[in-house]
Amino acid sequence: MSGFEQLASKMALFRCLFRRSHVGKPCELAPRGIALRCPADRPHDRSSHWIISAKAMRNVELDKNFQLLETMRTESNGAVYLLDRHMQRLQNSCRYFGFCCDLAEIRRAVTKAAMECEKADCLRLLLSSGGDYQLQRRPLSLSGSLTTLHLSSVRVDSRDPFLYHKTTRRQVYENARLESDFQSDVILANEHGEVTETTLANLAFQRNNRWVTPKVSCGLLPGTMRAELLSTKELVESVIHLAELNMGEVVRCFNSVRGVFDLPLMPTRNRVREEQH
Repeated sequence: MSGFEQLASKMALFRCLFRRSHVGKPCELAPRGIALRCPADRPHDRSSHWIISAKAMRNVELDKNFQLLETMRTESNGAVYLLDRHMQRLQNSCRYFGFCCDLAEIRRAVTKAAMECEKADCLRLLLSSGGDYQLQRRPLSLSGSLTTLHLSSVRVDSRDPFLYHKTTRRQVYENARLESDFQSDVILANEHGEVTETTLANLAFQRNNRWVTPKVSCGLLPGTMRAELLSTKELVESVIHLAELNMGEVVRCFNSVRGVFDLPLMPTRNRVREEQH
């Protein structure tokens, strides 16, 4: 670790020890790393990856005008699907960005809100850096409204720390959504031409009778449904290049709200989505 990274890490620890949330509760001790881990499959890029990630984290420190986000599906019996995985991801992001978080209180609030849902629904959790949080209830999105996938012209930067955490800073996804409509989604790729995810879900491709999902190091959100499918051996990880994709092939998409659904990959359409008012 460089001198800059060591100093920044100590400063993050110092800030977290002295910061307090709005209700007077101490925030969770959260020293965060300044850089993303260098992908094991790109050892040649180690130095540049660390340097640029350190700069990215310095920008995050100067501008915390974003919130952490978790979108969860409630069941008709009042349970929250994959709640443990959602809470673990939230905790990891709090530690990374240095956000205050009373995880036990948030879990109680989520559980209480889910019990009040009379049917399967969607809960949206927003957490600010100081520990304030909101819970919003929304109608459950149905995967059946999507019919096709297309390739996006948008390229993500795998060194961007916001790709690896679910936050309200979603400009790259919003830009990509302009290339789709309400019945389609688009597949993103990084600066190396490696497939990452769609704007709404993680994905997988069938290769040699296995469903293969892109590695997180390519620059994508480690989804809770993705983690569940990996744990049950329904998925394996690998790097997938755009050049390997075939028009017409079935792509498996998944997130914790919509579940698992398959969509065909179709040729890119050169039109901009019209917003409904």
